[in-house]
Amino acid sequence: MLFTQKEMLEQWRLRHCLDASGLTGSADDRFDRADSDLIDMAQMDDWYADLLSRGDPTFVQSTDITSQLILTPGQLNGEWTARLPDDVVSVVEVNLASPALQAEIIDPESRITRLLTNEFAPIPTQKPVALTQNGYLKVFIKSDVPVSLSSVMAVTTPPDGFYSITPKGLALIPKPDLYL
Repeated sequence: MLFTQKEMLEQWRLRHCLDASGLTGSADDRFDRADSDLIDMAQMDDWYADLLSRGDPTFVQSTDITSQLILTPGQLNGEWTARLPDDVVSVVEVNLASPALQAEIIDPESRITRLLTNEFAPIPTQKPVALTQNGYLKVFIKSDVPVSLSSVMAVTTPPDGFYSITPKGLALIPKPDLYL
């Protein structure tokens, strides 16, 4: 689902147990509604940015970015790289066409990543491994033929003023702490 800022603020207030009636523009709005809107939007935007960074496709929608990628041999043995579009927050799925395999996505800060990006490391196994690092998608696989992509699904930043979120993501809107 794609919401405008006003629609997302309504969803935020509805699920955050706040009054959403101020969004109608009624004449009886309190004089400080603008301040309340700014506070609510700041909290909502911080929460949404965190949700996007998690990159879980069950919370935010992912899109196929395969057509925007050109996979080329990297500098390391068994490495293939592609420059990611600027709006990519995280890559959630990488499928190879040649060989026809799904790559395991690993954390770019993991021990495995340090081993794979070490020029003295052995050639990776037949099971492909993918990671994102410094704006690049990197796929590591031992292959005698050029590697090509079948599909790459990624969480991307929606256009300014819009929020892309699933119903499961909406359910994660935090409830206020009523016991202050």
